[in-house]
Amino acid sequence: MDADHPPCLVIPPPVQPLTIVVVMRPVRRNTITRRHAWIVAGVAVAAGIPAALSPASPTGEAVPDAIVTFALAALVTWLAASAPWWSLVAAAGIVAAASLDSNIVLTAIAVCSALAALWIGYWKASMPVERAVVAGVVVSVALRLEMHRFFLDSAIVTAVCLALVIVTGWMRRQRYVRKRVVWGALGFLALMILGVTGLAIGAMRAQTTARAGYDHLLEGLDRLDATDMKGASDVLGKAAGELRKANESLDSPLTSLARFVPGIAQNRSAAATLLERAASAADAASKALAVVDVDQLRVVGGRVDVDAVSILAGPLADLESTVTGLAASLHDVDSPWLVAPLQQRLRTARNRVDRVTHLAIGASATAQFAPDMLGAHGARRYLFAFTNPSEARGVSGLMGNWSEVTIDRGHLSVTTSGRTSRLIQTLRDGAGFQLDMPADYFARYQHFGAGNVGVTGAPKFWSYSTISPDMASDGAAMAQMYEAGEGRHLDGVFVIDPAGLAALLGATDSSITVPGVDQALNATTIESFLLRDQYKIPESDRETVLAAVTEQTIQQVLTTSLPAPRALIEKLSPAALGGHISVWAANPADEAFLRTIGIDGSLPNFAGPHGSADGLAVVTTNTSGNKIDSFLHRQIAYSPTYSASNGNTDATLTVTLTNDAPTTGYADYVIGNIIGLPTGTNRMLLSIYSRLGYVDATIDGAVTPTQVQGELGWNVYSTYVNVPSGTTVVVTMHLQGHVAAGSYELIYRPQALPNPDTVTIQASDRANDRLFAYSGILSRRSVISAAGVQAWRS
Repeated sequence: MDADHPPCLVIPPPVQPLTIVVVMRPVRRNTITRRHAWIVAGVAVAAGIPAALSPASPTGEAVPDAIVTFALAALVTWLAASAPWWSLVAAAGIVAAASLDSNIVLTAIAVCSALAALWIGYWKASMPVERAVVAGVVVSVALRLEMHRFFLDSAIVTAVCLALVIVTGWMRRQRYVRKRVVWGALGFLALMILGVTGLAIGAMRAQTTARAGYDHLLEGLDRLDATDMKGASDVLGKAAGELRKANESLDSPLTSLARFVPGIAQNRSAAATLLERAASAADAASKALAVVDVDQLRVVGGRVDVDAVSILAGPLADLESTVTGLAASLHDVDSPWLVAPLQQRLRTARNRVDRVTHLAIGASATAQFAPDMLGAHGARRYLFAFTNPSEARGVSGLMGNWSEVTIDRGHLSVTTSGRTSRLIQTLRDGAGFQLDMPADYFARYQHFGAGNVGVTGAPKFWSYSTISPDMASDGAAMAQMYEAGEGRHLDGVFVIDPAGLAALLGATDSSITVPGVDQALNATTIESFLLRDQYKIPESDRETVLAAVTEQTIQQVLTTSLPAPRALIEKLSPAALGGHISVWAANPADEAFLRTIGIDGSLPNFAGPHGSADGLAVVTTNTSGNKIDSFLHRQIAYSPTYSASNGNTDATLTVTLTNDAPTTGYADYVIGNIIGLPTGTNRMLLSIYSRLGYVDATIDGAVTPTQVQGELGWNVYSTYVNVPSGTTVVVTMHLQGHVAAGSYELIYRPQALPNPDTVTIQASDRANDRLFAYSGILSRRSVISAAGVQAWRS
């Protein structure tokens, strides 16, 4: 040591205690062991099986639907093994709530699933298998939801529930698992894009031929509707070839992946199905029409070739089958998934085919039933009743003249004719008649002379023989009275008013000259002559003139050559469908045929496709004993308020009656009356036919007594109304009742009168929102709804 530097004591610093901090990661719940992973995979596969068997249809095709729903259910179930318990509770609860109104069993299953998920949450355990089982059950229930509140409502609820489970389950999986799920989703998206691209290419290839085929199909249907059979055959043959080529392009392997893309798949399937079925139908129709020559079906010299009609039965039956099959196909492929352009084309084609379908059905029925009605297997006898709605009745008007026409092997001849007064006198001279009619017929018309069950009717009832708005009832009554008085059985009755006579005369494209009438009568002038001008002829000569008019018209029809069926249909259809020519047949099969072609004149029934509809018919019956109804104008306003949920309906009917009859210038039997009212007064029995119940009625605001009856399933509310000359009377009736829930439609039956009604309909719901509106003239039995105006057919 150095003396200058003494030694020092070095004291080391104190040793600090070593502290070891161990950071422990919390144990993660929802963990899945290797053993559990295999079990969960099995549960996922098992969950996919009932899903594939569910009615869910994301693509619209059975096999793709099964594959898509299986894969979706398996994915959701597999990811649910790590999903939080609360997401399973939420998904099950939403599904349970959504199924409450439709299926209590599904609701119970969903509630049990929610309770199971709560149990998992209570124990705070992983339980991956149990979570997967709960999710599998929830998926199976969700895929069976049927809510029907709006389009895609069930799909939206299902998507929300499953997305909740998928996202929360994915977030709790390990990172490498999440990446694989993402890559799988991207791969699936790529396949969807590839499928859509392939469909777009296929659609572009098919576009030109599809458009040409579609246009030719519509043209062919139009030609068929116009009964141009040869032209329709040629055009439909072209359409078949073009549509088939388009289908080959659209239904190729290139577009097959699109079958698995929801929304896109429906459009591909609908377009392919439409092209394939339309091509087959067009080809079949073309071949059937090639052997149909309807131009040979003409009345020549008062004779129809019934053998020629029979020959067409087979081809026309084939045509009916083809067209009805095409119509069914067009309705089958309809789907709310379809894009707007395809929906529009489908709607256009469906409307055309529906119209032509009725033509094909009618043509086939004509070939089947017309030969017998034309006396192919024995003579047939028909009464032609010529009526005048200037004195209104339920079907047309008062019968003035009549003819008995016999048809034997297609040869038509008038065997006898006369005035209604002769039929009345014959009944008075004989034993009278007793009608065999339903009880509601007698209840309605016994005080007009119909008699009753076992009670003889009054011969004067011939003057009210067309009183019912149901031609089947009138025809049956007239046939029974005719047989009782004249002693000859009738096979049918034709009721023809002035508009009908005008149509018949127009079909001959000729005119008649009648002594005592200062002008030739043709299709343009005969109606106005019979409705008004005839009453300017002295009463002593008028009956002779009227007899000559009807006889010459019938002779003109029976002795000249009528045009080919296409032109004949164009000339006669408006009168026949408008109730100016109505026919009843005694044979039930023949009567069914008349209903098929729409000239039966019957009161619509509440059966068939419109059996749940509301109904309205306004019928005025002249009770003045005059000819004043050619001066009557009616405006009908109907305002129903409808509840879609239960079908409850409240309606207000307003009938505005305007009488333009003069008080001078016509004989008393025209504008006078038999009940002592001022000249020019129109007294009528106003009958309202309705599906609804009666509440009250007023005439110009004053309560009026109303008789409540029924006829052929309709409620009938009747009251007498006086409308003085030059005035307007307003009848208001409130109705209330129940029709089917869902959507509202109205069957309307017009009355064939000299002046057609102006009809206004304003249908609304309980919130006073408009359902539909209509204003115009309805000249034929119709069904009015939000879809528009359609012809009523039985």
